[in-house]
Amino acid sequence: ASAAAAAAAAVEPQIADEAATKHETVQAAAAQTELFSARIVGQSGKFYTIELHSTDQRDIDFAPSRKLTRRYREFAALDTELRPRHQALPTLPEKSVFFRRTFKHGFMDDRERRLDAYLSALVADPAAVAEPSVQRFLGVECRA
Repeated sequence: ASAAAAAAAAVEPQIADEAATKHETVQAAAAQTELFSARIVGQSGKFYTIELHSTDQRDIDFAPSRKLTRRYREFAALDTELRPRHQALPTLPEKSVFFRRTFKHGFMDDRERRLDAYLSALVADPAAVAEPSVQRFLGVECRA
């Protein structure tokens, strides 16, 4: 029994080292792929203003911060293309009709909040960010 205990004690640090190494590798990969963050900072009519921040200061093609505008239908078109390959993305808010937009209290605020959550999840997923359609949507150059 003591030989088994000694063998188990010898293996435990090795398992811990492997776990730490794997964790560091995952963190390093995430740091390399997270080139920017994005969030919705406002809405005007049918347009949402997205603010992009570069987290990679070596990227000279990308200003440290910039803004762009997108309509809901652009989010919807992107989602239609991505959904088959990226099912973990949050669902988009429902399409607005005149009645909802005009009379349902908080509809536009809720939509903006949910589009922001979608955008955050999108830029947090390296596989999604690598998609050319996402890079076009965010106005960043495709790196091939």
